[in-house]
Amino acid sequence: MLHKICLFFLLLISLSGYATHLRSGEISYTPVAGQPNTYLITFTIFTNAAPGITADVNTLPVSLGDGTNLTLTRQNGPQGYVGKNLCAHTGELITPIIRKNIFTTTHTYAPNKSYIISTAPTNRNLGITNFTGAGGSNYPMFINAMLTVGNGVTQMSSPVLQFDPIGDGCVNSIYKINPGAVDPDNDLLTFQLVRCETTNGADIPGYKYPNELDATGNTTFTMDPRTGIIFWKRPTIQGEYNIAFKIMKWRNGVMIGYILRDMQVTVAPCANNPPVIDPVPDLCIKPGTTINYKITSSDADGDTLTFSTRGLPYDVAASPATYTPEGTNIGSTTGTFNWNTNAFHYSKNPYMVYYKVTDSHLGSSLSDEATNFITLVAPAVKNVNATVNKEGFNVKWDQTESQQAIGYNIYRKIGLSNIPFDSCMLGLPAGTGFKLVGTVNGLNTLSYYDSNNGQGLTSGYSYCYVVTAVFNGGAESAPSQPSCGLLMYPYIDVLQDTVTRCLGNTITLDTTIVRYINADQNTTYSWSSTPEIRVKNASKSNPDIVLNKVGIYPVKIVSVSGAYTDSAKIYIKIDPLPEPNIKRRDMGGMPDSVMFYNSSRYSVRAEWLLPDGFRSSNMDSVMFVFNSNGYYRIYLTVYNSFGCPDTTSILYRVVMKGVAMPNAFEPENPNSELNIFRPAALGLQTYYLGIWDLWGNLVWSSNKVANTQPAEGWNGNDIKGQKMPAQNYIWRMKATFIDGTQWKGIKDHFGKFHKEGTFSLLR
Repeated sequence: MLHKICLFFLLLISLSGYATHLRSGEISYTPVAGQPNTYLITFTIFTNAAPGITADVNTLPVSLGDGTNLTLTRQNGPQGYVGKNLCAHTGELITPIIRKNIFTTTHTYAPNKSYIISTAPTNRNLGITNFTGAGGSNYPMFINAMLTVGNGVTQMSSPVLQFDPIGDGCVNSIYKINPGAVDPDNDLLTFQLVRCETTNGADIPGYKYPNELDATGNTTFTMDPRTGIIFWKRPTIQGEYNIAFKIMKWRNGVMIGYILRDMQVTVAPCANNPPVIDPVPDLCIKPGTTINYKITSSDADGDTLTFSTRGLPYDVAASPATYTPEGTNIGSTTGTFNWNTNAFHYSKNPYMVYYKVTDSHLGSSLSDEATNFITLVAPAVKNVNATVNKEGFNVKWDQTESQQAIGYNIYRKIGLSNIPFDSCMLGLPAGTGFKLVGTVNGLNTLSYYDSNNGQGLTSGYSYCYVVTAVFNGGAESAPSQPSCGLLMYPYIDVLQDTVTRCLGNTITLDTTIVRYINADQNTTYSWSSTPEIRVKNASKSNPDIVLNKVGIYPVKIVSVSGAYTDSAKIYIKIDPLPEPNIKRRDMGGMPDSVMFYNSSRYSVRAEWLLPDGFRSSNMDSVMFVFNSNGYYRIYLTVYNSFGCPDTTSILYRVVMKGVAMPNAFEPENPNSELNIFRPAALGLQTYYLGIWDLWGNLVWSSNKVANTQPAEGWNGNDIKGQKMPAQNYIWRMKATFIDGTQWKGIKDHFGKFHKEGTFSLLR
């Protein structure tokens, strides 16, 4: 049994020495002074430095988010060996078993874009408890950060994590940890737990939050989104866990950056009660006030305690805060926080101060974390007064008593304000319904005219205004009490009070006829008219009007905007139409000539459109020559003295028909008109032609028609192709024309018609 245990222990040492070293990691950045869009980017990797661990992270592949990929070399710590490798820098041992490794680079970015900076070092510790997938914990540790360059964002720094990722827990004890995030720009920070990720930001298969491993559901694992405190209530399974969280950076309600920390926590069985920090209240004071209060903590086991505190008040350039410890640190701690605030400390967000106390108990350490907010707020601007002026409001106020103010922000809300303002508000928080509509510069600039950027405000609504004083860095005073007023003015603007159109038309009362000054999506419309005209889409701002009868008729609009009802009338003058008409006279002949006459009434101008596309403005008539049979349409548009048009057309059918029979032909003649016997015919629908010799023998016949003409003729040969002798022959023919009439035959000198005759074949 002892032999097996030793072998198992040796196996663990072997695996640890091979590839088990990554514990935690994070990325930060800060602008380089005097170099636009240039940042110093820092990658911090925490590794396992326990005895027997030979794996190292002397170099680090990184991606800077714009296509730039680098391999960085560690830059902190003295020269020396890590395992068997000689390194220019060996990192910094922050505990006997944790090494802090720093990699930096300076990079210039193209403006007006956000970038995701990342790295994914390999070889996490083996056997991570909450990596439950088939791949175990053999995944790269992907960490990333978001940086926004330009886009109206001044150069910014990432949040700075002032507490290293050190802190272990005990089974069935409360575990707390806080990264101690401080934003150098004093932007708003929020915190969020995320799942650990691997290459390219993919979720690690089988990753579980620590509480998801507890089948009883009694374990909770949360992160306060405002303070950043991670609270793990009574872990039940011992082992090494990796957790990750994101610290997001907000400015004017927009997230402009974030950083992520992936860190390892070891939970072991231990008999230890965690220390407790006594509650520290939030404070709201006027700059220039001295803040002085005690922070106390205690430990039920009477352990030796280590107390630390971080936060932006300790880092301000002028008159930073101090913490002074008092007494011993055995079983309890006491210390005094002191800060002589002044006008240079105005801030757009409350200051966060972090407190941490850690015990040392029989080889284990537990911590408690606490946070409080210190709000330095200037007094509210007084006597804000908003009065109606034309289509907006004149807003006036008294000068702020804070002489360091550089101007004022003016906020507007539609509708009466029921927000319970208090003296600890910094500006106007999100969700109040107020919108920033203007900023004026100068301590003594005490008025603003709000016309909605020259477009005017919508009539019929109440508007409320709040004013804040503005300080360097974007800080604001507490909001003033709101001043409200009801805006009422006529807003229907009729541009054409009489509109003239022709009978039968449909017109749209568009914005060239009527417009609505500053109407919004809640404005309603109701149009009405007399029976002689019809309104379509009567509930729209710009309806269609159908003109049914000659005359002058009113249409009325009634519109409601908020509490204001406005109305107006527009008159529609409907002019009559002319009466177009076409008459025709067929002049006969081939080609067929036809005269078309304008017989319209009440017309003063005419426009003809003929079948070949030709247009004529002849008022009386036009002639057109048709060269082929078919149907043709002729259009006439006439205008009356009001300028109203109307159009008519006629469909004209051309039928040119007739038959002429030759009396001789000569097959050997080179002229194609003379060497074939074929009737000269036009307009045929059907026909039959037969040729007989004088003895009554049929020698040739045809009934083929092409383009209303005979398709073929007799060439003088019989059906065997033999030439027929020169002599007289008899033709017999019958035909039907395309208009359905029958061909009567050839007319003789006596007025009689014959459908047969003789002709001569000449050779």
